[in-house]
Amino acid sequence: MSGQMQAHAALLVKRIRRNIYFLWRHHGPVFLPRGFSGVLRGSSRPVRRVALVIKGKNAHPATAHIRVLRAFRMLGQRMSVDSRAVTAAWLLNGGAAQVDAVLVQRDALPPEMTNALIDTLRSANLPLIYEIDDWLWNLPADHLDHGIKEAHKGSMQQLARAAAMVTVSTGRLAEILQSIGCTVTILPNGLDETIWADPLPASFVEKIGKDNGLMSPNLKLLYMGTISHSHDLQLIFPAVERLRQDYPDLEIIQIGGGALLPGARDIAPPEGEYPEFVRWFRAVCSYMTMAIAPLRDNEFNSAKSDIKTLDYGFGLVPAIYSNVGPYADSVLHGVTGLLCENTADGWHGAMDLMLRNEAMRSTIKANALENASHRRLSAEVLTQWEDILTRLFSEQSPRPDRPLHRPLS
Repeated sequence: MSGQMQAHAALLVKRIRRNIYFLWRHHGPVFLPRGFSGVLRGSSRPVRRVALVIKGKNAHPATAHIRVLRAFRMLGQRMSVDSRAVTAAWLLNGGAAQVDAVLVQRDALPPEMTNALIDTLRSANLPLIYEIDDWLWNLPADHLDHGIKEAHKGSMQQLARAAAMVTVSTGRLAEILQSIGCTVTILPNGLDETIWADPLPASFVEKIGKDNGLMSPNLKLLYMGTISHSHDLQLIFPAVERLRQDYPDLEIIQIGGGALLPGARDIAPPEGEYPEFVRWFRAVCSYMTMAIAPLRDNEFNSAKSDIKTLDYGFGLVPAIYSNVGPYADSVLHGVTGLLCENTADGWHGAMDLMLRNEAMRSTIKANALENASHRRLSAEVLTQWEDILTRLFSEQSPRPDRPLHRPLS
């Protein structure tokens, strides 16, 4: 393509993006026309439009970014696919006419809309992809994730059975979904290096340290997790009490978790999207001596992923993990982390060893970073997504462009 043609193409892209933004503000989600790819890329392949039903209107949860949004952003650079977050109401009120496939994640779909959405997609010959990374319909009775109601549990299983493809994060979760008749692809978790590995400005790191009272030279122990991990943390209360007696100046820093560890100080991340949290978390990690990830041994946790090994790995914090479920399978003891039994003696001994042995911490930190980098949101996972979409679209009848309309909200 000549320089003049490239300039014209760039101007066209700018105008189309401006018009799409205007239409989005006034009419809701607007997808690219199918011929858009051919105009700009000299390709005969039409743009395929994928509607993403994920939680959050203005801000989306971390799992939506990790499992869906970051991957589809990269896919848009590899194949002719246009993806946008939409609501189920938008799809049911005419939006389905603008798309070629629909992805629903976890419990993002209101249960009362499940039957209507499945019927709409079947009538329009639109493939449904269901994405899930936790065994959410088998939560322990004492689990604190109150957002999962009984109606959601039934809805999620119904969506999984109706989907042309279910994507999951672990082999155990794949087995569970296959047992109820689903077609499943395992897409292991990986983090996006563009936000996890870019250098942070020293001034930003210093500001985060000062704002959160992290500037002292004391040893610091970190825990990060959602409120659903309250009972996991309670496992290690006795061990932490003993550790505080051994290390009176130890600072215990906690981000979430649902139950405050003995002597811990909770710090809250700033409001914002997942990429902003990642920058903040990495800055916090730069002040930490070590981190922990206790996890109970139960059916629900057996299907979880080991994503904390990636969080702490990219955060450059050597960590200790319960020797159960996902960590028992992925952490190399003494190499990429420490594994310990869920007993007071086991946890106390492991934390004491990590705090005392600086050389071991340095080795684990380097190896854990290498592991996290190897497990980044890789070309292999993106190729799997390409294969899924290509296969689903090849089984689908061609869909002409529909005129723009204003669906009901």
